[in-house]
Amino acid sequence: MTILFLKQKWVFGKAADDVIATFLERKVYWETKLKSNSPSSGKEREKDGAGVDETSVKVWIGDPTDAQYLESTPGHLLEVAGRLVAGDGLVRMEGEWAAATAGLMGQGERIEGAMRMAVEELERKHAFERG
Repeated sequence: MTILFLKQKWVFGKAADDVIATFLERKVYWETKLKSNSPSSGKEREKDGAGVDETSVKVWIGDPTDAQYLESTPGHLLEVAGRLVAGDGLVRMEGEWAAATAGLMGQGERIEGAMRMAVEELERKHAFERG
């Protein structure tokens, strides 16, 4: 990550389309999981006491902050998300918003395993730095 002073913006490095697809897949998975599940009852409770249905969770794909992080554009993020729809049917798109399908939510073990591996790698790095 560098800061580009002449253009006054953060520059993180251009992400390839496969990296963007993985980012979007994980973003939709985690936002859906976190908005629909709670550790105690399995469902987050709204004010009326009803659980949040996974299919009702909408995730913003055209977020300019995500686009800047990936050195892309919101339009390109939507294009890549469209491939997730056409390819594996992992998400349903409604404009700039995505909803996870059962197919995506069924890949939780793979996605959560990748998160655990990343955390372990980060912990090893910190342990090495501490000496």
